[in-house]
Amino acid sequence: YSTIFMQKPFIVIVLLSFVALAGCSALDLEPEDYHAHADIMVLINGEVFDFNKAQYMSTATNPLSENVHMHDFNPHVVHFHNESATLGDFFRSVGMSIDSRCFNSGNSEYCSDGKKNLFVYVNGLPLALQYDTYIPKDLDKIVVHYGESVPSQELLGSVTSESCIYSKKCLAPPGFDIGNESCSGTEPCRL
Repeated sequence: YSTIFMQKPFIVIVLLSFVALAGCSALDLEPEDYHAHADIMVLINGEVFDFNKAQYMSTATNPLSENVHMHDFNPHVVHFHNESATLGDFFRSVGMSIDSRCFNSGNSEYCSDGKKNLFVYVNGLPLALQYDTYIPKDLDKIVVHYGESVPSQELLGSVTSESCIYSKKCLAPPGFDIGNESCSGTEPCRL
């Protein structure tokens, strides 16, 4: 045996490494069973709702929902970790709500009244289902629109395509950083 293996610092490092690895569960090291992403834009009377605030982002210290959330201060992409998570689940996780008539932002309620109407569009098409029960699919482009007119095709086409980056189905543009995909609300073990 070499004398290097008998030195205390080497033994301490080996033991600490073993303890750190033992503390990580196998689930933390395995890929998730379900992970889908959808781009979203909410327009109220022509104004884009600003989700780029800490209260809407799930973090280790602010775990909003382990099933559906936004994180990394990207206000354009919703992350789904449960295949039955709905659009309503997302809005409830950030203190909002939606149904077939009304969108509640947590501060104000916007309801269809004949003059102004609430619509949800998915991939450029109007959603015919109860809005809160819609289960988004990977790479969906969702527009929640409240106003006097229906949104133009140009507006519907202005939703980002960032979900494909998070789903690893397209390349990130230069300077786009998705960071570590640690978004369950609890910090996973990292090696």
